[in-house]
Amino acid sequence: MPHTSAAHYGAATAGDPYTPTSGNGGYLAEHYDLALDYRVATNRLNATAIITARSLTALDRFSLDCAGLSIDKVTVNGVPARKITHAARKVVITVATTIPANARFEILVRYRGAPHPVRSAWGEVGWEELDDGVLVSGQPCGAPTWFPCNDHPSNKATYRIGVSCESGYTVISNGTLVSQSARSGRTSWTYDVHEPMATYLATVSIGRYRRRDLAASPVAQSLFFPADMAREVAVDFARLGEMLTFFGEKFGPYPFSAYSVVVTDDELEIPLEAHGLAVFGRNHADGRHGSDRLIAHELAHQWFGNSVTVSRWQDIWLQEASPATPSGCGRSSAGGSPPTRARTPSATNSTPCRKTSWWATPDPTACSTIASTSEGRWRCTPSAARSATRPSSRRSPPIRSRFGTGMSRRMTSSPSSHSTREAASWANSSTAGSCRRRFPACRRGGCGILCRRGAPCGGSRMVHGAPASLAWAVRSGT
Repeated sequence: MPHTSAAHYGAATAGDPYTPTSGNGGYLAEHYDLALDYRVATNRLNATAIITARSLTALDRFSLDCAGLSIDKVTVNGVPARKITHAARKVVITVATTIPANARFEILVRYRGAPHPVRSAWGEVGWEELDDGVLVSGQPCGAPTWFPCNDHPSNKATYRIGVSCESGYTVISNGTLVSQSARSGRTSWTYDVHEPMATYLATVSIGRYRRRDLAASPVAQSLFFPADMAREVAVDFARLGEMLTFFGEKFGPYPFSAYSVVVTDDELEIPLEAHGLAVFGRNHADGRHGSDRLIAHELAHQWFGNSVTVSRWQDIWLQEASPATPSGCGRSSAGGSPPTRARTPSATNSTPCRKTSWWATPDPTACSTIASTSEGRWRCTPSAARSATRPSSRRSPPIRSRFGTGMSRRMTSSPSSHSTREAASWANSSTAGSCRRRFPACRRGGCGILCRRGAPCGGSRMVHGAPASLAWAVRSGT
């Protein structure tokens, strides 16, 4: 009987229990080159994605996450795929020739469609039409609504994002704007992202915005906003430079080349953080500094979440909790009232802000898998912090969109208490640093993260891209 070698199949999931159908195995994406031709008036997208990846094992078949879009063509290393299967939110690609282990390869995908949000356990996420424009809410599994990808935060990559749309609109995306050109009533914008970025942090905002450059130090800061909101935006974001300076002193230098803020013409229930920028609704700019805590919270995500990123979703509470304490500090530094100590949730009042409702209950086994650097290791806040932040009873995550329930993009409830709930999402900061006291010898499996000796506790995984400056958390003991 002749010998037949076994086929090599990459897993169709990253194995994350919080998003069990997202992510893929057998390879890591290293770079995405996206060329999007979009028509705002009709919500029609024609696009090409070129993905540079590296195989972790020999591959005869692998998959990509892609939701609600039609696939027209797939090639691997310039050769048409032997078979393409597109079912639900996966594109399964069978290659013509086996890809050897530890080899770089290039995937080209041409696709089209009318991008729209997808349902998830936390509401609808992804590409969202506004009244006159677009925004993207990618967390946790919305990225596949506008480009094929390996959609899991453990796989960070660099990007080039090119978008063409009708002239008269401004396109804002991650990274640095490297080119802008207009022709035949359409304008093309190209952005480069040189730092590793998780798929859920990739974003595109399209709207009729004015631009105001605030300052060039400590990094370039820009605002994009509707023309009729110039006064409110000027007041509410006047402290942005002070916040950047203050956070830089506490956390280390700002990790990216620039920071942008988009204020949409629509009202949004909560702001959205992305790599190098944040998106707010017009209801978050009142001209009276009513959203200072939210502004500081989203800014702090550039360090906690965007540069240093969880490698499994059950630990999202760590990167969401960390910015809650700085959001109070930033207000005090900017000359406002003294920071209010975050309120510890109790059995009778344990509702976090809606943005955090899906991660608010820390996993009982989780205190791990935050990215680290070779110069220093992150400590966590173990059981002491866990018990302080956990509600009295575990509940299933509510079905709630970032923009309300269903596909509503406007607010469905009053925003008046959002800032309070943002602050309440993190318990008293005195628990910080207790990991060092409780686990001085790095007991295996104790804290679940990479300890200061560099030994893995509980099988932690690292996500590259964290700046060395973030070792302050270890050295300062806070």
